Amino acid sequence: MKILFATHPDVDTFFMTADDKAFYERHQADAHAQKLKNQKVECCARKTVELQDKPAGGDTDILDDQGNLSEEEASNLAEAAEKLHKELSEDLETSEGSAESELSKAPASPEETSASEPDEREALMAAYAEKYGKKPAHNISIEKLKAALAAE
Repeated sequence: MKILFATHPDVDTFFMTADDKAFYERHQADAHAQKLKNQKVECCARKTVELQDKPAGGDTDILDDQGNLSEEEASNLAEAAEKLHKELSEDLETSEGSAESELSKAPASPEETSASEPDEREALMAAYAEKYGKKPAHNISIEKLKAALAAE
């Protein structure tokens, strides 16, 4: 992972599939993972990788001679873990919020259009046929029908 982040300095998060392929976006990783036996997708953040590489106590060893962690070091590690968890949670909420806002900007699907649209279309097509003596093209849009009827 360290090499991956080193070669992509502008990327803060990668999504890894079980076959160790990295993706910039979660939906791409999910789509790839559907083809795999193990469909797990793991989020890998730059902050996590950098924190794993740094010793908690700087250049000093944090364990005593018996391999135990001092209370102070344990407290420091707990605070660092809590801070990292909070930052990652905020990053995730931010990325999910932007995805939701993009979805809200999406155009309405055909199921979401009003039920009166077919009736309006039929009325406009009948008016067009009456005015011009021929039926309009079957795939003409409502806007173009309105514009043609408005034209003299």
